Amino acid sequence: MNLPISKLTNSYLDPQQLGDSLHLSERTVIVRAKRRPWLLPPRAEFYDRELLRWRQNAVQEWFFVSHLFLLASDTQQVP
Repeated sequence: MNLPISKLTNSYLDPQQLGDSLHLSERTVIVRAKRRPWLLPPRAEFYDRELLRWRQNAVQEWFFVSHLFLLASDTQQVP
């Protein structure tokens, strides 16, 4: 996953940037964040307002871990 550094603001991603990095539309990210949040990386929480933002390092870690899980499940043999 390559996140363009120039598009990041304070190392937070907005729904459009997250969608670009996950190959999803901005609308899909917004709907999933509200209705199926387990399908996305953990959101950054701000106490003063309800912004949809994700920390860049959390997104990269989630992406790495989820792909390792998929690779591990593909290599397991069914008896």
